[in-house]
Amino acid sequence: MKSLFITVIALSTFGVINARQLSVSNVNTLPLLAGNSSTSIDNPTETQTSQAPLFAENKGQISDQNYNPRPDVLFSGAANGLQFHIRKDGISYQTSRVDSWKQKEDESLPEGMREEGETDSVPDQMTIYRTDINWLGFNKDYTIENGESNAGFNNYYLPSCPDGAMNVKSYTDVTFKNLYAGVDVKWYEKNGELEYDFIVAPNTDYTKIS
Repeated sequence: MKSLFITVIALSTFGVINARQLSVSNVNTLPLLAGNSSTSIDNPTETQTSQAPLFAENKGQISDQNYNPRPDVLFSGAANGLQFHIRKDGISYQTSRVDSWKQKEDESLPEGMREEGETDSVPDQMTIYRTDINWLGFNKDYTIENGESNAGFNNYYLPSCPDGAMNVKSYTDVTFKNLYAGVDVKWYEKNGELEYDFIVAPNTDYTKIS
């Protein structure tokens, strides 16, 4: 089996970028961030459709590539090819590019029932770019305020949560209140894109944000 080559970019809040390349032999367990039917973060594995971003709470469905739960991830979502994971101490972004494809037969059918030449294209090699932003000197006693709840919920049965992660809700926005003294940070959707604002109270020293 060919290895999957992954380039990881780590970015601090104000900026030194460190890049490293990982080699993974299984395309289905990317050691990076993701988010919907099976998730893995640092690295998570999950797929999401392209739509207005929603913020799905983590009830145990997020795991690393070894299916160890990642409780430090609080919310996950995707927006126009960008996957994101909001963590207790920051946020991680991930994008990916398929460098080459390979043909795969439909193995769900018995040998004699497969049509000759009927194959699907699946990724063979991919490059994945990940950016981690970690807050510095933040208030660890911040509170979380969820926006409007999306209709419905998801249930997950994964190796990281064999008993099930049930009634996983998604929200239109998420606000971390008092992340810094007098400063909130809000993530939300605008025109199908992920946006965030720092909301600074009057007479607050905004230079504390780091």
